[in-house]
Amino acid sequence: MLRWHLEWAERAEWLADLAEEEGAVPAALLARPDLPEHLTFVWDAFWDLSNDRALGFGVVGPIPWSSIDRYAGRVGVSDPEEFERLSRLIRAMDTVWRERMREDMKTAGNP
Repeated sequence: MLRWHLEWAERAEWLADLAEEEGAVPAALLARPDLPEHLTFVWDAFWDLSNDRALGFGVVGPIPWSSIDRYAGRVGVSDPEEFERLSRLIRAMDTVWRERMREDMKTAGNP
C-alpha cells in the first residue's frame, strides 16, 4: 500500500481526471489500495513527521524517535500501548519510504 502511494498518490487526482476524459480507468488507479479509516491518523502522522528526518551527504535518515514522542504528546497519544503501536507503524512506513528513496537515488545515478 505504501509503495503505491509513494508512486501514485500525487497523481491520483490526475488519473481520476484522465479516466473521466478517456472513459477508461488507468491500471494504476484500478490497483489503488484503499487506506482503512483507522490508519488515516498514522498516515497523516508519518507525512507530518517526515520533515524531521536528518538529511546529508546523500543519506536520508530515519524519523527520530524523539520526534514521534513529541508528536504523540502534541496530539494526545498518552497510552503506552497506543504510543508503541504508533511508533512501530511509523517506523515500518519509514523503512519502506527510505528504501524507495535509496532506489530512486541509485536510478538517478547517485550512490
